[in-house]
Amino acid sequence: MNCKICCILLFCSISYGIADVLVTLPNGKVRGHVLESPGGMKFYAFQGIPYAKPPVGNLRFQAPQAVENWDGIINATKTSNRCYSVAKDTDDESEDCLYLNVYTPILESENNTKLPVMIFIYGGGFNDGASAYNIYGPDYLLEQDLIVVSFNYRVGPFGFLSTGDEVVPGNAGLKDQLLALKWTNQNIGLFGGDITKITLFGQSAGAASVAYHILSNQSAGLFRAGIAESGSALNIWGFLQNPRPYGFELALKIDNVTVTDNSTLLLNYLLSVPAKEIDIASTKTKITVLPVIEKEGEDSFLTKEMYEQLESGDINRVPLLIGINSEESLGKAKDLTSYHNELVKLDSDITLLIPSDLNLTENSNKTEIAEEIKKDLS
Repeated sequence: MNCKICCILLFCSISYGIADVLVTLPNGKVRGHVLESPGGMKFYAFQGIPYAKPPVGNLRFQAPQAVENWDGIINATKTSNRCYSVAKDTDDESEDCLYLNVYTPILESENNTKLPVMIFIYGGGFNDGASAYNIYGPDYLLEQDLIVVSFNYRVGPFGFLSTGDEVVPGNAGLKDQLLALKWTNQNIGLFGGDITKITLFGQSAGAASVAYHILSNQSAGLFRAGIAESGSALNIWGFLQNPRPYGFELALKIDNVTVTDNSTLLLNYLLSVPAKEIDIASTKTKITVLPVIEKEGEDSFLTKEMYEQLESGDINRVPLLIGINSEESLGKAKDLTSYHNELVKLDSDITLLIPSDLNLTENSNKTEIAEEIKKDLS
């Protein structure tokens, strides 16, 4: 058989396989493709399914809106755009980034089996991250007869800018996550998933996000359990107490523009600026944008201090597995000299282990408290 015939047969085989992997959603049809795990298990991958309207124009900085119906077939066979990130500058960054991925060993049409579902939330300090297959591939989990859903959510100013009032309430990125959870509940059955067995899991800021969904009444009933890897809603980096100054600093960094202390004027200015300019300016601000406590409202995601809400018991009572990744700080090995100096500093002053927000009194025995922290970390 000559090479030309081989190529024709290969093309026909791939085309036939792709044409058969179709799922009809309430919004329209999507085409997936077949991939293979390291263990040799074939599975269906649907990458780049839109779950919200593109958050552009007047939707910038605002809560996401559900995706509209589409005609034809969406080709969900490759990684979608990633959301603008403070930490990275890549060619695939875009405001049009609210897409999700479904990886499943089965489809609804194959049999009556329904598999448990795991929804993953990436980390990145709420300023970075993406759900790309080459970063967070689902292969090993799928080999345990699970379905994995991952999705992009807005980070940095696009996801967490807040004016501290109703003009830009904030937490748009967390509301993206919420919409992705709702989408999964409404659609995962079509991919062979059991909506009564949805587990939400995430790492770092993704873990803090899992905890936020446990705290938020908006997420009630959307998942049955959570797994938080190296993060919590109680982390000092988990939220911003006073979000208002960030937006005005951001405007100043864009083009040395000073906006008077007026939320509407600030929003109008930031809506007039190309997304790329906002992205570049976000790398120059001293304030780091994060989730916020919102004012009470119908669409508010977080309205109470986290610890107080936990203490009151006004939470979504689901099982939670929480811990720390064993190699969480492995990245510091890139600069061993700096890492060594940091460890030497901790050895010389063990009280540096005490979190800055522990609010110790002047009479507290800091050395004794630090020793207890060290013991827990050992």
